[in-house]
Amino acid sequence: QAMWRQHVHRSIYIRLHANTVIVQSVFRMARCRINMKEQYHHATAIQCMFRGRRVRQQQRERMLAACAIQSFWRKYMMMNLSASILQAWARQCKESARYKKMHRGFVLLQAETRSKAQRHNFKVAIQSVIVIQAMWRQHVHRSIYIRLHANTVIVQSVFRMARCRINMKEQYHHATAIQCMFRGRRVRQQQRERMLAACAIQSFWRKYMMMNLSASILQAWARQCKESARYKKMHRGFVLLQAETRSKAQRHNFKVAIQSVIVIQAMWRQH
Repeated sequence: QAMWRQHVHRSIYIRLHANTVIVQSVFRMARCRINMKEQYHHATAIQCMFRGRRVRQQQRERMLAACAIQSFWRKYMMMNLSASILQAWARQCKESARYKKMHRGFVLLQAETRSKAQRHNFKVAIQSVIVIQAMWRQHVHRSIYIRLHANTVIVQSVFRMARCRINMKEQYHHATAIQCMFRGRRVRQQQRERMLAACAIQSFWRKYMMMNLSASILQAWARQCKESARYKKMHRGFVLLQAETRSKAQRHNFKVAIQSVIVIQAMWRQH
């Protein structure tokens, strides 16, 4: 077992050592490559600077040599000019002076003509700009007036519609209050009549039981009850007819108001 364990540990150590050596070699190789690249870039930069400086120096020397040759040649040509060349040069100077005078005159005429045309075009452009500005200001003021008029009409229509709604609400509340008061009065009156009838019946019944009323009194009382019931029926019918007529009139007015509100809303939406 000890030998086996020693063998296992030795094999693990050998593998670790081999991997470590591989990693170190790869790392050193990468570092060497990086150093080589940096040295190569520095060397190329130094070579480029040296070659450029050498080429510029050669170009400068060539330019100086060419300038020296040109200056010597010009001095030689100026020193060896003949009389004919001087006369031709004098004539050329005279012709050039005359040409310059004529050219200056033509240039002045052209400048005056162009300035006159430019002034005329500038005046026309200024007048056009003034007309455009006036039309634009008129258009702006007209659009502002149209917007204000439209907003005023909208506000007026909204105010009138709100006032109509308020009036309709007030009329509706008044009508409902009147209907409530009338129905409450009618109910209270019916309750009072029923209470009175019950009290009368109770009083008559008590009187009958206490005094042993005769048949004639009973008949009179029965007729009176029939007449009172008939009167109550007729009174109830008249009250119902009045209530129905008033409610019909109120419904008709409410429908007319609703239709006018619908028409106003439709016209407003269409606008």
